[in-house]
Amino acid sequence: MKKGLEILRQTAAVLLGVGLVFGGVEMGSGGSGLPRAQAQAVPAAFWAPGEMPAYPGMEYPLGDGLAVNGLPLRVSYFEAKATPEDVRDFYVRELEGRGLEVGVKYGVAHGFDVTALSEDGRAEIAVAIMLSGTKGKVLVFPSIIPLDARPDSVEGLTGELPLPKTVVGLMVVTAKDKQGEAVATYQVPLESPQATAANVRDEMGRRGWSLKQFEKAPDGGTVIEVSKETRRIHFTVLPWPVRQQGAGVTAVFSGFAQGAQP
Repeated sequence: MKKGLEILRQTAAVLLGVGLVFGGVEMGSGGSGLPRAQAQAVPAAFWAPGEMPAYPGMEYPLGDGLAVNGLPLRVSYFEAKATPEDVRDFYVRELEGRGLEVGVKYGVAHGFDVTALSEDGRAEIAVAIMLSGTKGKVLVFPSIIPLDARPDSVEGLTGELPLPKTVVGLMVVTAKDKQGEAVATYQVPLESPQATAANVRDEMGRRGWSLKQFEKAPDGGTVIEVSKETRRIHFTVLPWPVRQQGAGVTAVFSGFAQGAQP
């Protein structure tokens, strides 16, 4: 197994959580990822018995057949009325109670990453816990990542992005039930949001994309939309919230060939 793939599998849930919380990830045209997920609440529990320790309260699915950078995973989301430490301790206690070896690391946004191999060793249980916003909401993203799955290629999507040499944290989220759509997030730590937005606009123009929108956002960012034939990419460039400098970019793809989907 390649080292890069090992790292991806260990952090896939965390990357997805970062994209949802900081990037405003959405699949389709309506609403942001989290409110849309809340609207999908179902009476039955999202996880089957024994799949995932059940934290008290309702969990919401974040899509069917999701994949991060081509690697499939199941993931849900919920808000906890507790501290990140309380949620961490719950999952550590429950997973160790199954006889699993649990790993805990400090995560993004003053949170934690809790991981463990499943009983059969064929999947990794990963829980991303983080604080969001000034109100201190605790967001939790439990996921199961199959270790015997082969990642599908997303090169057709990433090849369309105007990525500078200093890019970090590139993540592409796809879903089988959203053919032709995808969401990519990445960070540019050495460029300002203004310079990053200008680079996106200019580079996409050089590649033959038509500029449909280039507007300042009220939060210090920029919204850019480009099109080519039936394809569209909607970029949102914002100040990178985990550093005092740099930019975070979210790109929403639509109208792309189904071959780019998992």
